Amino acid sequence: MKKLIFALSLVISLFAAPVLAQQGPAGVPGLFGLVDEVLPASSEKAAPIKHATPDNAPSPEALKACAGKKGKKLQQCLAYQEKVETCRAATEPARCLRFLKAHEVCQNKLGDEHRQCLRNILVPKK
Repeated sequence: MKKLIFALSLVISLFAAPVLAQQGPAGVPGLFGLVDEVLPASSEKAAPIKHATPDNAPSPEALKACAGKKGKKLQQCLAYQEKVETCRAATEPARCLRFLKAHEVCQNKLGDEHRQCLRNILVPKK
């Protein structure tokens, strides 16, 4: 009976230890409720959320390529067009576009099958 009580107390203490070691709002373990507000990790302000402004609005080429699409399809199309524009600005645009197309073709595959698909497309045939 003593062994059972000892084993149970050991198991309970092992499960309780991670909970007690968690950081509290003040950055000190276990001081929940002692500080009214959580201070930011750094003195810098958080970056503002980007909304569609003239600076980050989709380009006319992207809008033209995605004409006629709505909702989620439009968002996906604009995201793809943004990647294409990024590739055009890259030092090796052809290589960037090749990688982009390879990832697009292989996006539905997982694990080894995904890697083999990328190899089949990206590695030149000998």
